[in-house]
Amino acid sequence: MKKTLLIIIFTIFAYSLLIFFIDHKIEKKYTKNTYDNCRKIWSSRGLYKTYHQQNSIKSFQNAFSNGFIGVEVDFYYDKKKEQFIISHNKPKKDKNGNLHYTLKDGKILTLEELLHKQGEGHYFWLDYKNLDRLSIEETQLAIKRLNKITKDEIGLKDRLYIEGSTPNTLEIYTNAGFKTLFAFQPLKADSIFSSISSNIYKIAYYFYNITAVALPYGPI
Repeated sequence: MKKTLLIIIFTIFAYSLLIFFIDHKIEKKYTKNTYDNCRKIWSSRGLYKTYHQQNSIKSFQNAFSNGFIGVEVDFYYDKKKEQFIISHNKPKKDKNGNLHYTLKDGKILTLEELLHKQGEGHYFWLDYKNLDRLSIEETQLAIKRLNKITKDEIGLKDRLYIEGSTPNTLEIYTNAGFKTLFAFQPLKADSIFSSISSNIYKIAYYFYNITAVALPYGPI
């Protein structure tokens, strides 16, 4: 009984010391060349009137023409097509294993098309919907593709922020020269495990090479 109590006390002490150390380090952590403009509000999925218009060329054009410097974009990496497909909804798979995405203006909208038409001078917060479902090999292929579609526009790669909740995969993108955002999704504040949940995210953020943390908006 005494031995068990000592183990519990030591564990709590070690945990508290680790969190104190990480809080101190994170407070001083700074990544060069991250977005630090006074214009902080970006548009989520563009600026649109109906649900169907979101994540479309028109919605992004509307956002930029109304003064938004950046937009949040939902996308998937399609392994079979070797393309980044813009879509918030999860694609449906047919009996042949082909994935079918939400169409925009009657066709699939790719990230390449969006960046080609709207990439100049604008920022993009890329919400990577299937980041956690790609293997290391598939991730490397996706990075190769992303490098290819961003190379022609000067400074475009520096204006992309890749968001996901899988720190080990995000780190691969950071190491490849992309800016990354760790999706911070703690438990609700009234949960007894809320503090532990938040600390787990902080530990992951500290030990992995990730540019910044993406915090949730609205009540939690």
